[in-house]
Amino acid sequence: QLLAPASDAEHPRRERELGLLVDALDRTIERSASQIVTITGEPGVGKSRMLRELMAAVDARPDLLLWRQGRCLPYGDQTTFSALGELVKAQAGILESEPAAEASEKLRVAVEALIPTEADRLWVISTLEPLIGISAGASGGSDELLPGWRRFFGAMAQQHPLVIVIEDLHWAEEAMLEFLDELVGWAFDLPILLVCTARPELYADRPDWGGGHRNG
Repeated sequence: QLLAPASDAEHPRRERELGLLVDALDRTIERSASQIVTITGEPGVGKSRMLRELMAAVDARPDLLLWRQGRCLPYGDQTTFSALGELVKAQAGILESEPAAEASEKLRVAVEALIPTEADRLWVISTLEPLIGISAGASGGSDELLPGWRRFFGAMAQQHPLVIVIEDLHWAEEAMLEFLDELVGWAFDLPILLVCTARPELYADRPDWGGGHRNG
């Protein structure tokens, strides 16, 4: 867990926390091992700024890394896994305004670039379509869908180290938290760095968040 600095007067601490973030990224890549880092702080203290600085550090690297970002919305303004749907749409280049047929074709192309066998591709596509709302049961999150989502993100990390950013995790429902935690455990030998931002109440509601994956 990293604490976002409350003001520019805490510049040394911000630099130290950013250094810890970059160190976590280095370990993820060098060891090909997944990790969770959570940046906590009250609204307006600099969580988004730390993300921007981490993104700048990622962009400055000569090697290719994938950066995919989603945001949890207040309860009632989202489906349970809408932040994951944002990640998939970003990977496939799907725009919110696109008709379902065009979105489906872009999803097919994106999955074909990641999954080598046709049977696996068809299975993964069938689990992702509900997640991004182009087939029935949008983001239902049944046990039949979750393995396909893990396979998709894992395939992304097999091609290039993957940074998954989830903002405002304190709004996430329990099923979303469980999926993220299980994804990092399942992908223990893949270079996935999960970076989350949250208000402190995340740990009041879920003191075990991150478990053995959490960095501090």
